[in-house]
Amino acid sequence: MKANNMNNIQSLQTQLNAIQTVLSPWQDKIAPNLHELNTIKQDLDSRVARLSKQGRNLNIAIMGQVKAGKSTFLNALLFDGKPILPEAATPKTANLTRISYAEQSCLRIEYYTPEEWADIIEQANQGGTHAEAKAAIELKRMAENSPIDIAAALAQGEQHILAASIDDLLGKLNDYAGNNGAYTALVKMTHLQLPLAELKGYDIVDTPGMNDPVISRTLQTQKEMARSDVVFFLSHCSQFLDESDMQLLSHQLPTKGVKRLVLVGGQFDSAILDVGYDRSSLQETEAHLKKRLSERAAKEMTALAEAKRHFNPQLANLLQSLVHPILSSTYAYSFSKFPAEQWQQHESMKHVFDNLTCLAKEEWQNYQWTQQDWQRIANFQPLIDAYHQARQDKEAILQEQLASLQPDAQRNIQEFLQSLAEQVKQHILTLQKSDLNELTQKEQAYLAQIQTISTKLEHTLNTVIQQTQILSQQVSQDLQYKISEFNQLSVRTGTEEKRYAREVKVDFDLFDWDTWFTRTRTVYHTKIKSYQYFSPSDAATQVQDYAQECIYKIQTTFNELTNTNQIKIDLRKTLANTSIMFHHPDYDPIALRHLLEQELRLLVLPELPVFNTNNFSANISRNFQNKVRGNTMNDLEQALKKSLQNVFTNLNQYFTNEVNTYIQTLETIRDNLSKQLTHRLQKELAQTRSELANKQDNIKQYQTITQKITPFIINLGQ
Repeated sequence: MKANNMNNIQSLQTQLNAIQTVLSPWQDKIAPNLHELNTIKQDLDSRVARLSKQGRNLNIAIMGQVKAGKSTFLNALLFDGKPILPEAATPKTANLTRISYAEQSCLRIEYYTPEEWADIIEQANQGGTHAEAKAAIELKRMAENSPIDIAAALAQGEQHILAASIDDLLGKLNDYAGNNGAYTALVKMTHLQLPLAELKGYDIVDTPGMNDPVISRTLQTQKEMARSDVVFFLSHCSQFLDESDMQLLSHQLPTKGVKRLVLVGGQFDSAILDVGYDRSSLQETEAHLKKRLSERAAKEMTALAEAKRHFNPQLANLLQSLVHPILSSTYAYSFSKFPAEQWQQHESMKHVFDNLTCLAKEEWQNYQWTQQDWQRIANFQPLIDAYHQARQDKEAILQEQLASLQPDAQRNIQEFLQSLAEQVKQHILTLQKSDLNELTQKEQAYLAQIQTISTKLEHTLNTVIQQTQILSQQVSQDLQYKISEFNQLSVRTGTEEKRYAREVKVDFDLFDWDTWFTRTRTVYHTKIKSYQYFSPSDAATQVQDYAQECIYKIQTTFNELTNTNQIKIDLRKTLANTSIMFHHPDYDPIALRHLLEQELRLLVLPELPVFNTNNFSANISRNFQNKVRGNTMNDLEQALKKSLQNVFTNLNQYFTNEVNTYIQTLETIRDNLSKQLTHRLQKELAQTRSELANKQDNIKQYQTITQKITPFIINLGQ
């Protein structure tokens, strides 16, 4: 199977090389086409080189937002919980880390280039409050406070550091990747080479997060992710599949290469702390969370898969596989596996353990956590199984890569050759039918026709703009109306012990000293009393759920609005319908369609940027704690309504702004369409004028091009 795939790919490469050789003598006639062909060839060659490399490693990537717990997850999965990979305290200090096998422990450091560092410094000096500016300012401050020679470090480009052992390497790594490392600010990427047998044949990529505020690191991350075969996507359970996660999965997930996805709901312990105070037991809390998070995964992944299916069925199938997340806790894994004195040295880990213990004591009738509880919450066996399954399926995955490579490349080459053949045919017809006088007449006729056709095309774009405006207004109304689904809080019932005291008469007793001086005593008794309350976490959850619903509605609507393929189809239909109107002998619908197709290739519409909704519930979390009772229940209701309205105001403005940007893009295309088509026409006619000076020779050259590429078209179509 592998040999057959490689034979097919090599045959395709041979044909591609032959096509380049055949077409190279006519570079002056088809230069833009040759550039496109070179791009196809470079992409194919690079992918083949990676896949056919003897002993090629399987690339496994860990993807997610900054601070999603990726390093901790990898430490638990690969290094038995040992903190090999340091946790970056802020997104500013995170860097990409590649882990692979080597005979000796080695750390390879890739620094920013002097140009990249200069850009960071310029960004820092300009200041600002956005994420990129804050990151640049922090990196500059860290570098300036470090005793190192910044220029000398950057000039190295790369640095290789050998270590006697993994422990020795860990100590060295902190200098380059730790939050307070002397070189951390200057490092773009680290490569850990470790003498661990389980790493043989595999490369592990720990990404800093696809929402990295440092642009040069983001580009490096995207480059590395494009090489990945298997991706573990981590989402924090407390903000499970929030809008930032969905943006990453929708726009940043590599469309080439990845053959398997695993969705991990990380930091399950934090989610337990979020909702556990409103549940009667650990069992009830776990059941509630698993149900809620699984339902969210099924809903979001199914919707995203369907949105992608028309454009990329393979990616859609991968996304659909994420409907069953693995919910896990690396902290609970440590609690179950290691003695307390080991993990208590980790401040965050100890804090979580203390909070979980307190929760069980206060809310779950003094419940005592067991080893089985920690193991169950850790839920690491499915992760280990998924990781090892990916390792076992290495060859199958690589074969799948090879199997998909050949038809994809073949289709690209076919489309290129068919487009080229169409263009060459048009050149031949134009030269055959034209002389200099006729060409001048044709130019005038074309220019007049372009104006008429452009008017019709502009009308089509105006229709799209009007529909966009109507739909955006409808979305705003829907979002406002949807508030009513989230502005009511469920009343919960709690119980508490009330202690009562009363005075009772005491009879005189000669033998009871206490009765000599008092005739009453205080008697105490307790009574279980129920009460009603609101949960602030319910309110915060409803705010976040409403925000998620809004984001989902905005994303799906915006994707529908900015469907480039549909706009192209509408414009092509308009051109075809308009062409029927013309009966001028100089009118050539194929030529004008060719001009429009060239323009449509450049049609790029804006994408929806990430919008962070994590702070919308901050007002509730800040002002209300524990159980809200009595008069303050109304205060919480009002705070909820205010927060929901704040979500609507902000997200509606965000959506309106992006729609306006999109409309401005369409208006720019509309206003420049006639000019662009005219420019293209005049450029092609200028080439034709030049070729008419030696008409027959140029016709023969174009005919030769047709003769040369026709066998390739036939062969590729078989």
